[in-house]
Amino acid sequence: MKKWIYAFYALMAVLVSAVAYDRFVVGTGGSHDPVPLQAANVDMSDKESLQRGAKVFRDYCLSCHGLSSVRYNQLVKIGISEDDIKRQMITNNGKAGDLMQVASRREDAAKWFGVPPPDLSLVASARNPDWIYTYLISFYRDDERPTGWNNALFPNVGMPHALWTEEGIKVPKFVEKEEHGEKVKVIEGYDMQRAGLLEKPEDYQRMAHDVTNFLTWASEPDQLSRKYIGFGVLAFLLILFFLARQLSKNYWKDIH
Repeated sequence: MKKWIYAFYALMAVLVSAVAYDRFVVGTGGSHDPVPLQAANVDMSDKESLQRGAKVFRDYCLSCHGLSSVRYNQLVKIGISEDDIKRQMITNNGKAGDLMQVASRREDAAKWFGVPPPDLSLVASARNPDWIYTYLISFYRDDERPTGWNNALFPNVGMPHALWTEEGIKVPKFVEKEEHGEKVKVIEGYDMQRAGLLEKPEDYQRMAHDVTNFLTWASEPDQLSRKYIGFGVLAFLLILFFLARQLSKNYWKDIH
């Protein structure tokens, strides 16, 4: 019986270690990020948020950034009907079974932007949702940059602020702080120079959350099903452990 208990404890230790690694190592940003990451609070079960994020991605992102691992017809998993996919999501002459790729050629994009915009299929896995969300809310006006924009999380990024019409134009408030014996300028808040279509900052933050939610889903469209299967497997293992323990006690009761 002790062997079964030790095996159960070992299994639980492995599971706890896996969850802790995902939460505190994978789920956090790099230690050298210039600004603290804000919690994205993604929720793959929130289909309304996923649908809103998909439509924002279609309108503002898909012209430059593709999702080469996602097909249009997979959007039915987040509650978009096949008819709506054909009418609303496919902006070219493509078919529902096509991959969500950009129409422009990489060679042309490299001429326009210096480097071709990256595919975002796995950005949530490569970075993490908190990084994406913080990146989307960290753009500010910078007339010294070629695009006119900069980003507090990704300084001197080549990408312009694609959602500026929604958020508006904000300028940073710099303060001097001493770091490692040197005085450096850091951003401490923003002033809104021009309001966007979304008048309240909370509305833009919700939009950034929706886009982050969608990109997290796009990195693994079946992740919610996988988690449900995982919970089912854990439940099965617990039941199996209980039955095995009872069987072991029944076998060994007369020997003791």
